[in-house]
Amino acid sequence: MTHLLVLAGTGEARRLLAQLATNPTIRITASLAGATDRPAALGVETRIGGFGGVEGLAKWCDRHAVDAIIDLTHPYAAQMSRHAAALSAIYQ
Repeated sequence: MTHLLVLAGTGEARRLLAQLATNPTIRITASLAGATDRPAALGVETRIGGFGGVEGLAKWCDRHAVDAIIDLTHPYAAQMSRHAAALSAIYQ
């Protein structure tokens, strides 16, 4: 089974998660920054909070056997996007 980490926080992320959640061959974890006090449920396993930089993201992905990351964060979440891009560059 493929484990997909979706860095969420946008309407696009919510729509993608709704579509992917019906696929039994994909395990999905959504990640939210924690900027919203009571975020609406995403319909998949959801974690809230930062990872602790690129190293923390790498450790989390290794520990949870993540196969792929999709970055659908808000434009203001530029640091998270940079961390995801840096991690992706390491594994290319």
